[in-house]
Amino acid sequence: MSRSHPDECYFRGHPTTVIDGKWCYADTHEVITDLDGDLPDNIRPCKKCGKKFPFGEPDPCIGFLPGVKFACCGHGNRSDAYVLFDNDVHLQGFKVTNYFEGKKKRKRKKK
Repeated sequence: MSRSHPDECYFRGHPTTVIDGKWCYADTHEVITDLDGDLPDNIRPCKKCGKKFPFGEPDPCIGFLPGVKFACCGHGNRSDAYVLFDNDVHLQGFKVTNYFEGKKKRKRKKK
């Protein structure tokens, strides 16, 4: 779950909350996961690209990035985007979306 403000959490761009120790979608209170991290099949698609993807798989908005341990596009909330590189350099927020946009432009030029 990403956190842009202490009272606001998001999962793939959708507002969430904790009810009875379980992460739930804020609008429907439908359980997403318990606090141990087990994910059910009711995962909503990314709010930015509309794609569903299994937990632990690369974010389809950005795909596989060589030299990156973990990354997230922010799912429509640019301030929640992050990249953790193999050398432990960490980018957060708007710096990350600028990094992603630069990668996309370089890919297009190679084709």
